[in-house]
Amino acid sequence: MIDWWFGWHLPFTERYALWHPTAHVRSVVKEDRSHVIDDRGKYIGNVSYVDEYIGASLKRLAIAFVPPSLFGLNQLDARHATAICAYTSDWLMRGEGGCLVHYVLPTAKGSQMRSAFWLGEIRHHHALVDQALHGVLNSRLVRRLIVSDRMALDLLQHCGEEMNHLARFLPSLYADMNPLERSMLA
Repeated sequence: MIDWWFGWHLPFTERYALWHPTAHVRSVVKEDRSHVIDDRGKYIGNVSYVDEYIGASLKRLAIAFVPPSLFGLNQLDARHATAICAYTSDWLMRGEGGCLVHYVLPTAKGSQMRSAFWLGEIRHHHALVDQALHGVLNSRLVRRLIVSDRMALDLLQHCGEEMNHLARFLPSLYADMNPLERSMLA
């Protein structure tokens, strides 16, 4: 269901806004893969360019989805668990600054998502700029300015809000959008 959600909502701002109606402003994908049958194939290897509020600040992010194996998650059984993995960057500044994992496991009552974010290893997308500025960008002072405690707390709150909201509507949306699967489960 989570893999379906990531493949289904990415190309459309209206769908992206369902996830966090007050914070999600805009979503555009590098490549519209709506026609791809495999849910994971719709988002893994693709980039989502989003505008969203994290706290009071509007962030313009590029979220580059990658196979879970790049993060060391090699033994996932897709029938029971999934991991959404991505590198995140500021698409205006062209600098990568973090990674995320949303790891979903089955439970007796449905599923549980564990999210992790790694922030602060700043790399510029242009090799020459990165080579020239890597040391400065990753100094303690600059990291504290870019990834402040306030930003981390705002991200924690944002993630909690969007995932709790998603849990309220995703099961019924998924059932409505996948009637054949629902009839097989009945």
